[in-house]
Amino acid sequence: MRRLLPLLLGLVALPLVAASPLADHPSPYLALHADDPVQWQLWDKALLAQAQREDKLIFVSSGYFACHWCHVMQRESYQNDEIAALLNRHFLSVKIDRELRPDIDARLFEFVEQELGVAGWPLNVFLSPYGEPISGLVYQPPQLFARTLRRVVEQWQEKGDKPGTEEPGTGVSTAQASQLVSEPGVLRDQLEQALLAALEQQGDFFSGGFGEGGKFPRVPLLTLMLEHYRDHPVAEGLLRLTLEQMHTQGLRDHLGGGFFRYTVDPQWREPHFEKMLYDNAQLAWLYLRAAQLLDEPAYRRVGEQTLDFMLRDMWHPRGGLSGSISALDGEGRDGGYYLWTREALTGLLSEEELALLRDVWEMEGAPVFEHGYLPRASTQDDERLRAVHQRLLRERQQRRAPLDSKRLAGWNALALRALSLGAEKARRYRVAGAAIDRYLKSLWDGEQLWMMRDDGGALRQHATLEDYALVAGGLYAWHRASGDSASRELAATLLKAAASEFYRTGRWRLGSGGETGLLERHYAVRPAGALPSPVAELLKLQRSLGLALLPEEQLLHAAPGELLASPLDYPGYLALLVGWP
Repeated sequence: MRRLLPLLLGLVALPLVAASPLADHPSPYLALHADDPVQWQLWDKALLAQAQREDKLIFVSSGYFACHWCHVMQRESYQNDEIAALLNRHFLSVKIDRELRPDIDARLFEFVEQELGVAGWPLNVFLSPYGEPISGLVYQPPQLFARTLRRVVEQWQEKGDKPGTEEPGTGVSTAQASQLVSEPGVLRDQLEQALLAALEQQGDFFSGGFGEGGKFPRVPLLTLMLEHYRDHPVAEGLLRLTLEQMHTQGLRDHLGGGFFRYTVDPQWREPHFEKMLYDNAQLAWLYLRAAQLLDEPAYRRVGEQTLDFMLRDMWHPRGGLSGSISALDGEGRDGGYYLWTREALTGLLSEEELALLRDVWEMEGAPVFEHGYLPRASTQDDERLRAVHQRLLRERQQRRAPLDSKRLAGWNALALRALSLGAEKARRYRVAGAAIDRYLKSLWDGEQLWMMRDDGGALRQHATLEDYALVAGGLYAWHRASGDSASRELAATLLKAAASEFYRTGRWRLGSGGETGLLERHYAVRPAGALPSPVAELLKLQRSLGLALLPEEQLLHAAPGELLASPLDYPGYLALLVGWP
């Protein structure tokens, strides 16, 4: 005991190291950063007061679990002791899961896009001690990132009239400043002309999709084209080409079903390998709906296979669907879960089967991807290829694909909407839809909606405007499919709650928390991105329910200049204007 006493006293004298606030966080992305040498904090109300007291800049890094470059920047920079020392000495460093704080992420994204002309994840922004964004960046290699940190510190220390030191005010967004009201018919006609002209200018009529670079499935825009412009020669041709390319090329997983988030090339052949619930839910709905409206039975198979993938690979044991599957496999290899080496295939298949794959998978040369060949779809209906793919799928399921198990309200609501459409012909989708309906109802506590629950059932995160809109729409779709009156009643309740919580005299805010300071902007209109515009979704539901809670004409005609300048970004508003009484 005497020998142990000095040792025990020495241990007592050691400084206590506070546990990271990211440790054991229900967000796998935040928990992933708990062991970084960077002293990460969570965004909270005390952050700005601390920054002002210590006269420190705030460094906010936003990302998500399935993001490839987020993992790369963590490995290269946030686990680098030299870079961590710079961040810890000169900044208050905040880590945000963009899927839990889409309101903050949206403001940061908007700032970086305006500053750099492009934005993405990881999204990194320097804020003044008063919360004003002053500079931003996306992924940078470690040497450049370290230089950027030193330069920002030097500029901040040398600048006498430091930017952003004024008290935060009630800044007005561009959307607010441009508010006008136009005659419904005039604006609708102008928007339709602008839309069709933009489709001709920005549509890729060789490969489908939009733009000349990497391709994203812009489902809200494709939905507008399908529902309202499928008979227009320009829109119809582009729509059909895009639907074909998305499901026959590399955006789709031809073994397991489902879609990757985007492709890095304009021909839809080289995917970025993360799989997001929101993409797959919307694409399942899109193909099921296209099967109805375009009389294409093959599209129904694509939609059903996408639903089957979601229910098989993303189903959560406590109900609902998980948020995403990482681009990195269990060994940290980008796309490793989906790719096949020649050696692996040789050990599993006969010479005849290998010869078949060499032709279909284009295996004559070296693989495009570092870790092997990507399965390709055959242009012919080949029973032998289907059998080989099934055998490879069973083998692939022995691999590990890290899953982000967050069950986000809005994304599950998009899945419920797709299942509602699939349930018309398949009982398995009715069963799954009923389970997700129950999960979404459990997130309403009688006063407010919650974004998610963790595995222990504890309430975790306030829902955003987006969650309210999508959950209300999903519940209403389930009511239409199942006849469940309780789902319809809750949809109406959520519409009323969203109008009360997020809307004030022509302005919308995205989040319900008041701690975001200048990062909490108010908007007259918000463009659709990968997800539908929540305001357009609420207005659509209001019409369906026959309610009059929101001033529809005023909201549809707010900021017409923005709508006319970028009509492809506002498909939900245009869809409502097309259906104007």
